[in-house]
Order: sequence, then structure tokens, then C-alpha cells
Amino acid sequence: MSHFFNSRIASIAKTLFLSYSFYFIYLFVFILVSYGIIYSTGSKFLNELLIYFLSFTLSYFILSKKIKFGFVGRIIEKYYLLNNRNERLFNISAYILAFFVVLFIIFHFWFLGHIPALSSYLSLDYYGIALIRQSIIEHNSTFIKYMSAFALKGFLPFLLIYFLFKSKPVFILLTLVAVLYSLALMQKAYIVTVLAPLTIYAFLNRKYILTAVLSIIPFIGIYLLVYITNPQLRATEEEIALYLSDKDSTYLNKMYTDMSASGIKKNKSAIENLKTATEGVSERVFVTTGKASSYWLELIPDTFAYAYGCGYNFLAPLLGCDYKDYNYSRKVYDIVYESNAKKGLEGTVTVASFIYDYANFGKIGLIFSGVLLSVLFLFIQFLFKENAKHLIALNFLNIWWLSSAYYTTLLLSGGWALLILLYILFKPQLKKK
Repeated sequence: MSHFFNSRIASIAKTLFLSYSFYFIYLFVFILVSYGIIYSTGSKFLNELLIYFLSFTLSYFILSKKIKFGFVGRIIEKYYLLNNRNERLFNISAYILAFFVVLFIIFHFWFLGHIPALSSYLSLDYYGIALIRQSIIEHNSTFIKYMSAFALKGFLPFLLIYFLFKSKPVFILLTLVAVLYSLALMQKAYIVTVLAPLTIYAFLNRKYILTAVLSIIPFIGIYLLVYITNPQLRATEEEIALYLSDKDSTYLNKMYTDMSASGIKKNKSAIENLKTATEGVSERVFVTTGKASSYWLELIPDTFAYAYGCGYNFLAPLLGCDYKDYNYSRKVYDIVYESNAKKGLEGTVTVASFIYDYANFGKIGLIFSGVLLSVLFLFIQFLFKENAKHLIALNFLNIWWLSSAYYTTLLLSGGWALLILLYILFKPQLKKK
């Protein structure tokens, strides 16, 4: 009797999760962001958090019973009929797509003139390495910026899942390319971004050995990036000083003096390096995202006024605004990290999606944000309605990134919409392993 009762509860829980998967995944993300905000500011912004949470929860469950998206469903069904009549063409197009993605990656390194991670490893100049990282995106080629984001956040994650059961050689090659490319660009999030969908998909398909291997790779990659970008972890004070003296730069030597004065000592052991990297990642997950959001809440509207639509990059030109005047992610960075800004280092303080709406319209923006996000979630769930594995694998990470990005950014330049589009285009082929 007890076994039957437990099985029944497990079955109900599974059904609820699959029916409302996006809500439960995002609930976890929201709790983490809220924890970081409360950790930083206490209960000061508890009302704002409750307003947003109630708006999202009520609209999600109410609209889930009201919105059907029938018209969109009929259009997609017509496309699938066309796809089935040209199945061979679509299979070949996946291989062609993989080829062009690899070709672009080679072109990207040619455009940069070097491999950033390798150049950083060969340097012992902490601030020089910071400038190398900054130069990866601080250029005038919009094409390179968008295609790099699409490759890492859209094409490669999808193609890895596509070829997992289609072609082992292509799968292995693309995995190597994805790992090396993501690490070469020196952003810790990239290695997670490119492998997380595949890792989740492998787990859901009970490929546990592959899941374990894929789970370990990002940790190793993040550790390597921490090691590469921090000269004090791989060289002594004397070696760094000698390297900087060879540069014959008063500026660089002043930076090194600042580093020494701040307590940076001789190179650490491998265990200490690993501990440093692990502590950094754990703080990033549990505190930093919420803490960043608290900066915005503290400064808006006291220091920066509500933007009233001008804080949306896509909307500012239509309202006759200059987005630079309302780019609060950069303005907040210049205040919070004033010392870095004075040294010429540019950066942003990215926050949870609902904070962007708060920055534009205050508490009304929080209500609007909850409703809009619930509609987006329900629409995506409709597109994946009969395929829970791909639903979770291809969308989980982007729901997670809502802790530090706006949904339009994730959908457009972040590659989320591209992932969804690729799924729709190749859905019939994905069903045939």
C-alpha cells in the first residue's frame, strides 16, 4: 500500500513538472536571485520581489488555461508536411550548417589576429590580460559579435544534440570545437552555455557516463580560465615584476605595485587555485546575480530616474531617446566599480530580467514583467508540447540566464530564439535517431 502511495505521488509530481516545467525551473532561479538581493540589502526590497512573484505566478497559471496558440500550431503542422517530403535535403543541410559554423570559428580567430586564451597565458600582465578579454568584443564588427553569440548559444548547442545520435564522428569533432572555442574567448559562462543543453539531454536519455564527462568539462574549463587570467596563480612576484620591467611601462609597473599592496603574494598551489575557482563559481551562482540586482534597486530611482521605455535598446530610438543615456548596466558599473572605470576598463552590471522592467516603469514594470514572461513561457511550451526532453534541454539554460539578462536580449542576440527555430526546422529529423 505504501509503495503504491509513493508511486502515485511520484507520478503526480512528474506530471505537474512536465505540465508546468518552466514555472518550476524559473521558481528556482527567482529564489536564487531573491536570496542574493536579501543577502545584500535585507528586507528593503521585499515588497518589489513579492509584487513580481505574484504577478508572474497568477498570470502563468491563469493564462495557461486561456491561451491555446491554435493558429501557430496549424502553420507549423503545414511546415512539417513539407519537411517530410524533403527529408533528405534537411538531413544534408544539418551537415552543411555544421561545416559553416566551424568555418566561421576559424574566421573569427583570423579576424582577432590571435587566440585570446593563448595570448593571455603567455602574458604575466594582469591588466593587459583584462584588456585582451575586453578587446574580444570591443570592436566594430557587428557581424562577428552576433555570429559568435549565435554559434555559442544557438548553432553549436543544437548541433551537438542533433548529431549525438546521428553521427558519432561529427559529434566528437563538434564537441572538441565547441569546448576549445568557448574557452578561447575567455568567458567562463561560454563553456557552460555551449555544453549545458547537451548535458541535460544526455541525462534525460539516460546516457549517464556521457553526462558525467560533460559535467566535469566546464569545471575543468573554468579552473583553466581562472589560472590563465590570474598571473599571480602561475608566477611568483619576482617573475611578474621582471616581466613588467621588460615592458618598460610606468603604467604597468604602477598596476603591479597596486596588486602587491592589495595583498597578492607568491604563486599558489594547485589545490589553492582550485579552491579559489570553486569559491568564485559558488559565489557567482548563489550571491552575485542577486547582489548585482540589488545595486540597481539601490540606485533607481534615487540616483538614476526611471527610464520610461528609454532603457530598452530596441525601443529607445522609437521614443526619440539616446540609449546611451539610459544604459544603466554601464552607468551602475561606473559607480560600483569606480576604480576599474578610472583605469579605462569598461564593464556592465547585468541583472535579472524583471529588474530591467523595474528600471523603466518601477513597480508597474514588475507587474508587466511577470505577465509578459508568463506568456513567453507558455508559448515556448506550446512549441515543444509533445517533446519534454528537448523542451527542457534546449530551454533550461536560457531560463537560468534570466537571472542576469533581459528576455529580448536572450531571444535575439542571446540565441534563444535561434535554438527554438532550429528545433522547429529539424524536429522531424530529431525524432528519428
